[in-house]
Amino acid sequence: MHVRLSVYCAVLVTVGVPVASATEATKACGAEVEAAFEKQRKSKGWQEKVVSKTVAGVQTQTFTYVPPASMHRKIEAPGNQVLETIGIGKHAWFDEGNGWYEMQPQFGRMVTQHLRTVFVPEKKEAPEFICLGDVSYEGNTYKGYRTPPAKAGDTEGLVRTIYVDPKTGLLAFNLISKVGEESSPNVHQVYTYADNLKVEPPVGAPMATKN
Repeated sequence: MHVRLSVYCAVLVTVGVPVASATEATKACGAEVEAAFEKQRKSKGWQEKVVSKTVAGVQTQTFTYVPPASMHRKIEAPGNQVLETIGIGKHAWFDEGNGWYEMQPQFGRMVTQHLRTVFVPEKKEAPEFICLGDVSYEGNTYKGYRTPPAKAGDTEGLVRTIYVDPKTGLLAFNLISKVGEESSPNVHQVYTYADNLKVEPPVGAPMATKN
């Protein structure tokens, strides 16, 4: 169980691809993307559904985020047990199909770090994005932004496309795809928003044992 859990926690990251140093033009577009992320962080809560193509098949992750520091995550993959995590502040719980229990500190810290990254990220220079203007996607019109192709490592040849709702200024989609295959992304992430989202501790979950 610990090996499986450590791998599960290790991939608890926001999807993305590396980007190069920004030019002034792409820096301005990147600032618009960062403004959408900042507005999201100030919302009352949001959900993310991330569908990824893997060698084992299609994997779906569903995140619910409620500021200032709460998250529920569910991961579903073909032939595998549904895995769930709840993180609230410095506490985290896990369920791999046999009921909820509190994570031991070394694993809980990974969840806490993820929450910090989502809600209070480090201030960095605006990433490089190219402004695509108004783009039609899945029946609606959005403000589109795209990174230049990544040039290193496992992400070489990948691009990240962000769509922002022009009416709300909030993120709508985050897509990772190969160059030339933008219409069939490897990762399809959709954002939805609601004022009444809740993330609560599981009832009756055993406390973590000390190492």
